[in-house]
Amino acid sequence: MANPTSTPDKSVTQNDLLSAIQMILDSKGITGAQAMDPAAFASSMASAVDQAMQKSERRQNPSNPNPPMFSPFEYPEGGHVRPKPTLTCDTWFNNTKQDPSQLTPFEILTLNALRATLITETTVKTARGDKWKAFTRAQGTKMYLICPCQTEDDRLEVMTTTLPLICKELMEGPAAVDQNSILERLAEAEAEIKRMKAAATPAPVG
Repeated sequence: MANPTSTPDKSVTQNDLLSAIQMILDSKGITGAQAMDPAAFASSMASAVDQAMQKSERRQNPSNPNPPMFSPFEYPEGGHVRPKPTLTCDTWFNNTKQDPSQLTPFEILTLNALRATLITETTVKTARGDKWKAFTRAQGTKMYLICPCQTEDDRLEVMTTTLPLICKELMEGPAAVDQNSILERLAEAEAEIKRMKAAATPAPVG
């Protein structure tokens, strides 16, 4: 993959330059001895070089006026087709302000869900023995998630837990992200769906 921060190669071929010079000279009616006039020739050369550079750059970096905005941080359909949600407030995670463009739609939705549970600035959601905390400031316009990483165990806990799971645990407690609990709830949901389908199926006629 090309480095997105690298400077595009704007090299111009000799044919590009000669073609552009001839086009400028012809368009201005500068022919024969007139082409030797220093002022006219210098002005034409500057214009020719500029146009040749633009032509070369367009060829090497064709632009799309309507990019599809496909990205790991967008919905699969693309950002133009299905725009992702926006954060309901500025959010900091361990003193780093979160950039919505670098968050997935699901991460934004879970952060917004967590924010909705923080009713006042005195409301604090905690997890992992009160080590993890979520709270708001500035009249609810800023939310802070604090997950200490002072020890190796602390860092391991944070590194092995996704942001949505951190939000889920802060909102609903450890059972919300416990694998066994999740499997139990899934089994209960599947059984309930089966019961609903059975109840909706008409009884066979005599």
